[in-house]
Amino acid sequence: IMEPERSEEGRICKRYVQKVNYNYAGTLSFPVMGELFLIISSIDDFNERYNFLDSLLTTIKSRSIRFYTPKDTSKLLADIKSADSRIGNADREILACASEDKAHALVTLDKDLLNNKKLESLLGIKILHPKDLL
Repeated sequence: IMEPERSEEGRICKRYVQKVNYNYAGTLSFPVMGELFLIISSIDDFNERYNFLDSLLTTIKSRSIRFYTPKDTSKLLADIKSADSRIGNADREILACASEDKAHALVTLDKDLLNNKKLESLLGIKILHPKDLL
């Protein structure tokens, strides 16, 4: 959601986010919000931090992105770890939330998740790159 526009990936992400609330519904899980907060807390310059946060909040409001908090993901987390031990803790949490929330797709740039048919089958969701939805 906050990829820098200077890169090709950033331009793709911007085009995808522009479709949220028009072609797609958007949800941010609390684990995703945690990752975003880590980025915000790592920015030392006040103005840069403010601009990042302001841009994030503007996107959330203008695209009517909703929030999702996990309910009971313990079994999902264990299943994901068993299916693919390369997946880190934060990504397991994000995957579990997407599955628990009955998302149609998880949109990510994470190469360990993309084209992971084993996880898609286990969780019943598609794992897509933003360009797949343009």
